Amino acid sequence: EGTMQRVSSLLSNASNFASESKSSKYEAVNSKEDEYIDNGKWWQNLQLRPLHPSSFMSMLFNLLAATLLFYDSMTVPYALAWDVSSDALDLMTWVTTVFWSIDLCLNFGTSYHSDEGELVTQFRSIAKHYLTTWFLIDIFSLSLDWVGLLAQAIPGLETQGGGFLRVLRFAKLSRMVRLFVKLRSGYLARVEKPIVRAARDMGLDLAFYVQCAKLAMTILMISHWGACLWYVCGSAHGFTGAGVSWQLELSEEIETSSFYMYTYGLYWGVSTMFSGNSFLVPLNFLESFCCQVYIIFGALFVSLFTSTLAANLIQEQLSHREEVESMNCLSMFLEQHKVHDALSSALYEAVTKTFSDQEELNEPNVSSLSRLHTAILSELRQFLYHAAFQDVGLFRICCKFDSELVKRCCKCCSYREVMTGEDIFGSGQDIDHLYMVLSGSVVYIRAPHVLKERVVSSMSQKIVLVKKFLCEMAFCTDWTSLGSLKADSPSYIAQFPVDGLHHAFSALPYTARLAAAYC
Repeated sequence: EGTMQRVSSLLSNASNFASESKSSKYEAVNSKEDEYIDNGKWWQNLQLRPLHPSSFMSMLFNLLAATLLFYDSMTVPYALAWDVSSDALDLMTWVTTVFWSIDLCLNFGTSYHSDEGELVTQFRSIAKHYLTTWFLIDIFSLSLDWVGLLAQAIPGLETQGGGFLRVLRFAKLSRMVRLFVKLRSGYLARVEKPIVRAARDMGLDLAFYVQCAKLAMTILMISHWGACLWYVCGSAHGFTGAGVSWQLELSEEIETSSFYMYTYGLYWGVSTMFSGNSFLVPLNFLESFCCQVYIIFGALFVSLFTSTLAANLIQEQLSHREEVESMNCLSMFLEQHKVHDALSSALYEAVTKTFSDQEELNEPNVSSLSRLHTAILSELRQFLYHAAFQDVGLFRICCKFDSELVKRCCKCCSYREVMTGEDIFGSGQDIDHLYMVLSGSVVYIRAPHVLKERVVSSMSQKIVLVKKFLCEMAFCTDWTSLGSLKADSPSYIAQFPVDGLHHAFSALPYTARLAAAYC
């Protein structure tokens, strides 16, 4: 009782200290702000924070970027092959160029995860990382886009220097370079994962269908590129000096339009990729070379496509195997016992609901998390256990000064799996950890306590709540348990050593002083 009163008094003093320190801090900030306003330097008080890569704005921007990448992948090859130009295409060129210019600027202000998994939020580190990775490629392709747009905006330049504009047409290839760079940097993954996660939260499993859609879009894109490439080979007969091509041969038989030539080339692209044989005979060296390269590439892609589709189908079947077998067994049971339709429908619905209710997973259940660096694991644990830390008065107060306190405390966290009937600690044992039940059922059994031959307390039993700290007083004093903690079912326990928590508090002077007063 005396210990609890002492702790309550110290906690009250710590709270007053926190309030006074925080109010003095706010007064200092307000006076500084007034000074900036008086001197005309109010902008110096603005606090700019980098954009989080998983925020809603980042996901929305990535979705728009993926849409424009698909647009470029379809329109740029067509515009280069058929040499078409329109007001709509020119307008979209301005839109995409302005968009990627904004993207270039945002890359200097978007956080990223380091190789150790830690989220980097310092602007200097973000800028250094971007300058040493994708900046040169982005600025090169974006510069060519702006040069092409400015050249088209200058009146009379086409008649004065047609050769210069023909060279600028090849600058459109820089947008294809950007396409491959963005795909390599994981733009599609940034869009795909939030969609699948949001659908899973609504009870829909779209992972298989998203993979199938990606394969279908890839087939469409490669076939479209093949059609444009085959058209270029057929229209380059004058450049190669051969004098013959598949286009000339076809135009002698029927009158062809641009749309017909495109669909004809698209049919050649799809059939050649999947059959490994061109139904059109190459008539010059360029067509022969293009056909051979496309057949080799098509064979590699079809092999990859087949293996990926088969793997997705097998994974989809395995994920629902238990459900299908259980439902078939239930159907057989109901038919053998001639259960009427109303009861059968109710049973089917109840069993289906049990499969949709998935068991909650904890960190020890996910083996892939053990491969991660301690920094990103600590960030994950901070998100998971922040509410439990806030329930403890000292941690709640110190978090007002140190937002990284919980993350440092989580670095010393360890996990323990206990089976039914196993003791986590026994009566009379010195406690040097803070415990948290993650899953299962754990019971605290307190033995009768006798003081001077008088029974002070009788035997009691209490179920420990999940995601709540147990033995938190071991942080501030030497603590000996009067009871035992026993697992009533298979459970997972998170353990936080007292020494590790003291080390986390000693990182900053404020938290070190509060911890010293508390203990």
